[in-house]
Amino acid sequence: FMQRAGAQDSDSIGLVDTPGVKHDRDEEAPLLEISAATLHRSLVALLNYISQDRPDLSFSAKELSQTMARPRVGDDRGIKRVVRYLHRFPEAAIVYRYQDDPSSISVFTDADWGGCAMTRRPTSGGVVLRGSHLLCFWSKNQQCVALSSCESEVNALVKGGTEGLGVKIMAEQCGEDLGLMLQTDASSAQGLCARQGAGRVKHLTVRQLWAQ
Repeated sequence: FMQRAGAQDSDSIGLVDTPGVKHDRDEEAPLLEISAATLHRSLVALLNYISQDRPDLSFSAKELSQTMARPRVGDDRGIKRVVRYLHRFPEAAIVYRYQDDPSSISVFTDADWGGCAMTRRPTSGGVVLRGSHLLCFWSKNQQCVALSSCESEVNALVKGGTEGLGVKIMAEQCGEDLGLMLQTDASSAQGLCARQGAGRVKHLTVRQLWAQ
């Protein structure tokens, strides 16, 4: 990835601790020339491939994927930051240490309400764990604009529930009956999913109520 991006030696570039940050995209900026746009798309596609095994790159890959259709001048800032990050952390390992046999699957979710500056759709992030072992992870834009931070957190919780349920069914097919526990730090989402019905939150749909 760094070779294709034309990265320089690590001593000549500034290193960073995080692979991506949110930034406002200039929709008035001119489109990249054909050759530059082709290179940009190939780098983003390569980053998407790498991020399948590196959870730390998931958010950056998701953000940069939104620029593939019409790459503009300035969109390469995200690529450059990933390069600077990979110079500092070129390798990452997911370690599966010995553990006692867990009785349930744990799903941890979080959401960034209105975090996408282009669409104002929230970002859902989450991981599925069996004990301390990572099974899957994701960082994706939600399908619609949430009208409150509570709704975005519930959407993220529902996404985590579907992913966890899929893992649970796979475990049952292998002869293991595992429980499923959803975890979120949003007390509003916890309260909403613990009761029955929409209550005063009139804009809830079947998608959110499914978690109840």
